[in-house]
Amino acid sequence: MQDGDESRDRARGGDYARAGFCLDLAERLGARAEKVQNRLGAYAEGRGDVDAAAAHYRRALALDPTFRGAREGLIKLYYRSGENDSAARELRTLTAFYPGD
Repeated sequence: MQDGDESRDRARGGDYARAGFCLDLAERLGARAEKVQNRLGAYAEGRGDVDAAAAHYRRALALDPTFRGAREGLIKLYYRSGENDSAARELRTLTAFYPGD
């Protein structure tokens, strides 16, 4: 299982419980933990659980502050919830890590 590939397939089919199980297994098998947390965040967001999604994105960033996907996920959550100052802060951080993008 490469960084939780099966989990992506399960989530696409709406089986978020099985996707979470697959991600847990992927993490135990050595998949990059920040990628697992990011996917869990995306799946939580897909279920509409914004608090869980933000928590997973933050865990991914705690493991790797330069992890782009998790930072982009947080920016999107903040923007959608009207937390524009927080979204702007995360965007500044993201552009500091990736100045040419």
